[in-house]
Amino acid sequence: MKIVLASGNKGKIEEFKTLLPSCEIVTYKELLGDIEIIEDKDSFKGNA
Repeated sequence: MKIVLASGNKGKIEEFKTLLPSCEIVTYKELLGDIEIIEDKDSFKGNA
């Protein structure tokens, strides 16, 4: 399974890779290039 993360936060990306080792984790930047996504909340849900 491939999961696309809408996050540029390196810590979050590594956390997902650790939590879901059987999945291919890619970021939006890998698919769309460098666009700005504001992540100013303290949780995954808050930034969703």
